[in-house]
Amino acid sequence: MRRKSGQITVFLSLILMCTCSLVCVLMESARTAGARWYMQTAVNSSLESVLAAYHRELWEDYHLLLLEAFSKDQVEQEFEDYFKTYAEAENWYSMNEAKAEVQNWKHITDEGGRYFQDEIMDYMKYGIFTQIEVSPESAKDLLSQVKEAKAAAGISGSYNSHTKKAVKLEQALSDISTSLSKQGEIRNAGFEALSSCDGGTFLKQMDKLLKEGKRMPGLVERYEKQADILASEIQKSRLDLAGKSADLSGTVKQALEEELSSYETYILEDGERRKEVRGLISLSERNTSLVESVKEEAEAVIQYINDWEPEEDGDELDEEELWEPVKSHLQRFETSGLSCKAGIADKKKQAWLEQVTAIAESGLLRLIMPEGKDISGGRWNQAGWPSYTVGTNGSPDGDDLIKRALTGQYCDMVYTDVLSETDKDTFYEMEYLISGKESDRENLSQTASEMLAVRTGLNLIHILSDPQKREEARGLAALIAGSVGLAPLASVLAVFIMGVWALGEGIMDLRILLQGGKIPILKSSEDWQLDLDSLLRLGEKADLPGGDLPQKGFSYQGYLKLLLLPMDSSQKYYRMMDMIQANLVRKQPDFLIQNMVYQVYIKSEVCGKHSFFSLSPVDNLSGKENNYQMEATAQKSY
Repeated sequence: MRRKSGQITVFLSLILMCTCSLVCVLMESARTAGARWYMQTAVNSSLESVLAAYHRELWEDYHLLLLEAFSKDQVEQEFEDYFKTYAEAENWYSMNEAKAEVQNWKHITDEGGRYFQDEIMDYMKYGIFTQIEVSPESAKDLLSQVKEAKAAAGISGSYNSHTKKAVKLEQALSDISTSLSKQGEIRNAGFEALSSCDGGTFLKQMDKLLKEGKRMPGLVERYEKQADILASEIQKSRLDLAGKSADLSGTVKQALEEELSSYETYILEDGERRKEVRGLISLSERNTSLVESVKEEAEAVIQYINDWEPEEDGDELDEEELWEPVKSHLQRFETSGLSCKAGIADKKKQAWLEQVTAIAESGLLRLIMPEGKDISGGRWNQAGWPSYTVGTNGSPDGDDLIKRALTGQYCDMVYTDVLSETDKDTFYEMEYLISGKESDRENLSQTASEMLAVRTGLNLIHILSDPQKREEARGLAALIAGSVGLAPLASVLAVFIMGVWALGEGIMDLRILLQGGKIPILKSSEDWQLDLDSLLRLGEKADLPGGDLPQKGFSYQGYLKLLLLPMDSSQKYYRMMDMIQANLVRKQPDFLIQNMVYQVYIKSEVCGKHSFFSLSPVDNLSGKENNYQMEATAQKSY
């Protein structure tokens, strides 16, 4: 009985040990799982705490949440400091020897500004749509209109330069015509000298005639050179028009082609005129040979007269008879005039129109700036700016017009421009985003030129669609060309006038915008500001008419956003970061936006200790602790 009782005791003890071991295993397994969840929570929380130390000025001024970190070691140390609180807590999840390693991180300047775009979009999606002057719904149409306007303005500018060369060609032909007329006048003066038996004067006239005749080959060569240049450049512009046709609507393309065909007609008819001009070289050679022969004959007559002595008293020398052969030979001098007249009848008006183009190229700011407003002389120190140190590769938003429109609105909210009333120590920031130059004046000048190109193209589209304005342009062209030129010359001048008229109206538009007015994208006849008389006065006196400021359409800031719309997105984002760095460096001299971290991927390792597997006597005897390794990762971004 005693033996049986002992067996039962041993059996029950063994069963109890197995049961306790099972319970300990289950409890340790649950504790280990809890420890891993606890560690993951600690890693997530610690990383969130690190990112919570975002740059305060960057948020307050630009609504961007970013962590300033100069090295991975800094992030790792801050993470470990936060994680230590969890590791040292007295609970079932004992840990020690915590280590952290930043596996990867993303800066705001990475990947062509993609993360910068994400920050902007996150901020802008909170009820900002109602403030957008360029709505996402209309962004596609506006982008198409901007592209079409730039294409039309570029084509118009190209063909306008051809008009100047056509005028030079007419001048070259006019010089030929003048030379022919002058030769006829000199020949007639020679006849008068012969009629007066004035050999000395006759020789002087023949010297003049030789000199004028020898100019003809050079005049013809200059004319043909101008004609070749004009024909070649018109052909290039025709190819350019074909290349830009994708940006033009069917109606605008057809209207442009109708007007620009006058250049081809002019070149075609000028080809017939060139045949006549080339014949003048052989004519000049024949006349030159004749004049040299007549001059030698005249010198012989003069010598004879000087050497003549009467043989008998009463003998008289009949000089008229001596000069008669010379006169007869001179009559073989071929006088000629061009069958087609050339030149510009009203050169003054033509010069005024050309002066409008010169004003747009060199004197634009002086004409459009509001009275009493000085242009900033500020210059940027671009050293260390991300657009120079990182580059501008990539296109984060591609053709996403909603993102482009939202970015433009964001820029309008946080950046200054030439019309901004602000105490900020910054000036033409929006203009820098568009132009990227190092001085305020350069940025304003280039931005104004780009805005003028858009407005000129849009104005030209209006002129081409307005029959009345096209007729007015043709009327002025006929007045300038007069009745002396080729018929196609008036058509060429009409196209030129339309382009200059659109340009002059664009200059007027810019002045209105900079004075606080508004201009619609596509104008109606009621919105038009500049008539042709005012256009000529603009060229003559560099003066624009005054009047009330219209308030229908887009403001200056609206057109700035239009210019930003088609820009390369990566270039735009890096220039935006340039401005952020330029402003914050005044508060924090060591600020670099390249140090701003958007996303962190971190890995943490800790040494855990078993609570229910720990055998203290064994550990003490072996001198080893019953520890195990745990690791967890976390990835967080703003």
